[in-house]
Amino acid sequence: MYMNEKMDEGDIIFQERTAIGEEETTGELWERLEEMGANLLVKTLKEIENETAPRTPQGRFFTIAPMLKKEIAKIDFEKNTANQIKNKVRGLNPIMGAYAMYEEKKIKFWKVQALDDENAGEIMKKNGIEKTKPRTNNTFK
Repeated sequence: MYMNEKMDEGDIIFQERTAIGEEETTGELWERLEEMGANLLVKTLKEIENETAPRTPQGRFFTIAPMLKKEIAKIDFEKNTANQIKNKVRGLNPIMGAYAMYEEKKIKFWKVQALDDENAGEIMKKNGIEKTKPRTNNTFK
């Protein structure tokens, strides 16, 4: 982007969009973005050198991402659905990882799978685990 006197408000030269996979972690996304960014940088530099780089004003509506703090990594099984927990784990891998406490020990989670009640029930039955009343519509594994 072009620079101006304000932070991150200069006109955009080029940008690309990419979908984030349902199972993709932050680390995996970074790897894809590195390659996309490198290719886009080469294109951008050529356009700047030729004095043909476009200028697209940034929109007025944007979101500033909050700073990552240790507290966000703790999993709350009572307040979050299985999909919310899955996305937290994906989003914090490999930055800091998500964790939960069990018998005063910290357990880190790097990859999880969200199951519906039917699939979770089958897995629990195979492992001899008694099914209890579900807290949410999703069961977490």
